[in-house]
Amino acid sequence: MELKDLKTGMVVETRDGTKYLIVNQDGKLYGIGMNGYMSLDGGYPHKSDMTWPDDSDLDIMKVFKPALRKFSIMLSDERNCIWNREKVRKMTASEICKELGYEVEIVKE
Repeated sequence: MELKDLKTGMVVETRDGTKYLIVNQDGKLYGIGMNGYMSLDGGYPHKSDMTWPDDSDLDIMKVFKPALRKFSIMLSDERNCIWNREKVRKMTASEICKELGYEVEIVKE
């Protein structure tokens, strides 16, 4: 999923766990939360892959398509997750060897 795929009424969850209701206002995407809002494609936009350039806490990790209900219920509804970012696991070469159970040689592609 990419930033351009987000539509009004969807809910996104950032890496820090905050949820925002997506609203398209005059062609600009905003996330409206319980304690504020964020512009997704304004002056300092998210990248097309829904990551934030400088602060990974604002990376979009999940996208939900909730039923139309009370605002707080829409933000808390976890039932209809339509996209989930795969978390990248960082490992050292020795951790990779331990996980695989044998020695590996790391080569540059």
